[in-house]
Amino acid sequence: STLSANPHLKQIFGYAPDAAESVVQPFEPSRFVDPQARQTFIELLDREGGVQDYLIRLRRVDNVPIWVEVTASAGYEAEVQALQITALVRDVSERKKREDQTRDGRYQMLQAEKMAALGQTISGVAHELNNPISFIYGNIHTLERYRVRMASYLQAIHRGAEPAEIEQLRRDLKIDALLADYASLIEGTLEGAVRVSDLVKNLRRVSFPKAGETQQVDIDRVVRTAASWAAR
Repeated sequence: STLSANPHLKQIFGYAPDAAESVVQPFEPSRFVDPQARQTFIELLDREGGVQDYLIRLRRVDNVPIWVEVTASAGYEAEVQALQITALVRDVSERKKREDQTRDGRYQMLQAEKMAALGQTISGVAHELNNPISFIYGNIHTLERYRVRMASYLQAIHRGAEPAEIEQLRRDLKIDALLADYASLIEGTLEGAVRVSDLVKNLRRVSFPKAGETQQVDIDRVVRTAASWAAR
């Protein structure tokens, strides 16, 4: 029971100034929003003999939850066989609300920064993927043109055209140059596919980091590939 309660304590818990002191009872079990919090609070008082600026959430008489800071001392009274608490209670609900808003604002700012960083990363990845994909796309179109020319040449051979006509087609369709270019087109297309595959693997490594592995790099091949891409 409460032995003494000043008007300010009554106001904090929603009582009228002339309310009986005995009805306030700030540390009764029903006051605590979290029942476990009361047990922790009482055990701390009993063990340490007091607390300073201890933050707990209690309920007013109208059941509205509030945040309070408690500075208190406690001692066991043998006469009543109970723990007697002398406490200064401050309503810090508004301060706690501001702190929560500040924390939420910081969280939102952090999320915005993360999204901005993610956007930059995605933009960089898109750029890195665009180069080999464009190279593959260009090679495929060239191979398609070569396929049409080769099909015309083979059709002439299959229908039994005269050797002079076949030779003329060979020169007109530039079959020799086409055949010579096949190897570099296929190699370049494979290089682009490998580059895309490597980018995907690197992204997976970033997402799921593991112990680094040493790999050999064919510098000559890298230079030749870069020069080939630049030439096209």
